[in-house]
Amino acid sequence: MKKLFSLILMLFIVAFYSCNESGNSDELEAAQADSNAYKGGPNQQDHVYDFTDVMQGENVKDEGCYTETKELYGGQSIDVGGLTYSSDNENIYITYTTEGDWYLEETHLFVGCPKDVPFNNAGNPVIGAFPLKAEHDPMVQSYTYMIPRSNFDNLTCSNAPCEGGLAVITHASVNKLNSSNEVIQQETAFQQCTPDTVDFPGNRWGCWDWFCPQDCELTEAWLYKEGYPSRIKCFERTESDGDKDFGFSNKFQYPYGGTYPVYTNVGEDCDVSSKIKVGTLRQIFVNKGEPANKWVRFIFTSEGDYLNANGVMSIWIGWPDPVDNGIFVGDNSGLFLTDVVDGESVFDIEVDSWPGTPGDGGFTTGNPQYFVVSKFTLEN
Repeated sequence: MKKLFSLILMLFIVAFYSCNESGNSDELEAAQADSNAYKGGPNQQDHVYDFTDVMQGENVKDEGCYTETKELYGGQSIDVGGLTYSSDNENIYITYTTEGDWYLEETHLFVGCPKDVPFNNAGNPVIGAFPLKAEHDPMVQSYTYMIPRSNFDNLTCSNAPCEGGLAVITHASVNKLNSSNEVIQQETAFQQCTPDTVDFPGNRWGCWDWFCPQDCELTEAWLYKEGYPSRIKCFERTESDGDKDFGFSNKFQYPYGGTYPVYTNVGEDCDVSSKIKVGTLRQIFVNKGEPANKWVRFIFTSEGDYLNANGVMSIWIGWPDPVDNGIFVGDNSGLFLTDVVDGESVFDIEVDSWPGTPGDGGFTTGNPQYFVVSKFTLEN
């Protein structure tokens, strides 16, 4: 009887520990499955694009003229910040931004065709195989990827909702900090999933979205010395590609400048009856260097519908009159280019670098005349 009791007790103990070990095993497997949810299997073939000329960082500026905004969600339901998908004529910009006490520890980005997303055998994306990624140490609250659109020139995605449409997956590891900058919460974050997004085919939460890059509408505008019709000449010019260009030559008296309007919506015959003001161009003379040399400083400021516009400002400046019988004949050594950023541009040109010599364009009350042609190409 004692032997039978001992045998029963032994079987009970074995069964008890077996059940406990099985329960622990299930929990470990679940935790491991969660950890490996976004990792590839042993036979997983990762699809990675070979991007070129990508720029990324906290200080990379999003200069897109077309923008879509999304919410960045951690743990499916926590609003930790936002995302912007934008484009201009040259690049695509994807920007991650967290808010409040949330910070970016890692970011992973996929942009391409859905068929090339590196999914594992369970149908979950292999985050580590995404072509664009960064670890943020120290953590940041904003980070931008700038990808030249030329990387996608030969790419056509099936079922895209638009020509040139691309699938975008934005993943981030985010941390919440307390007042002592200690991590008190960690979450995996993706773009907020909506009826318009596409859920991952696997069993993990998350989704991807289509993005249709758009070209910027380019606006051409010209400096126009309004109020002084006798000091303005309209001209035409044949460019290297054979296209006809036109513009205005504006006459000034050295060493004086001023502030004058910049107009768009000008007819090809220089008709300004329907002109629209996009900003002003101010020019002042300053002394720089040792010994001091005379420079002219151009300051462009946009306004109205073109406030904060980006683009290019071209300036031709020189002593001789650059227009002969309505044709631009100015020496190319007088041509200068500079960027317009956020609706502003400041550019200095040394007077000694101007083509010609003082007096080539005549004199006004003893002061030599000089000429300025300025054209703007702005993204609107």
